[in-house]
Amino acid sequence: MSIRPNIKISPYISKQIKNEKTIFGIKFVNHTKVPITDVKIELRMLHSRNHDHGIVYEAKYLSLKKESFFEISEYNSDETNAFFATRVGIIDNLEIIWNEPQYQHLQLVIRATHSKSGFHNTVKMIYRSKNQDIVSGEHLTGTNLNISPDN
Repeated sequence: MSIRPNIKISPYISKQIKNEKTIFGIKFVNHTKVPITDVKIELRMLHSRNHDHGIVYEAKYLSLKKESFFEISEYNSDETNAFFATRVGIIDNLEIIWNEPQYQHLQLVIRATHSKSGFHNTVKMIYRSKNQDIVSGEHLTGTNLNISPDN
């Protein structure tokens, strides 16, 4: 049994049109056999620029519909409601702000605590390509991290 949270993040950002508004979302799944607590999420847009001594990154923190969760349920393959899987909406319009793809990428960071051991874990996902990482459609249910394309 692992004593740290085991979190998997979708490599894709979903894009949906609802009520004439574009909505972006990210999905992650708690694969830990116990609940995880004190879950904190940050999404940053990193912009690289050359400097005399190498590359420097400037970070802009993007707004999420929910940036923290008190608890996310433990993984259970028999659970039909998949309370261990979570989707988070992105408030910022990525199509507008991700306007220099050769110099920009997104970094998602999730930190959580194992409810039994008290140990933390931090996981990251980097989205480097606006054209490849943003997919029209909705994330599939359960542990599946892929996106069902819009028809």
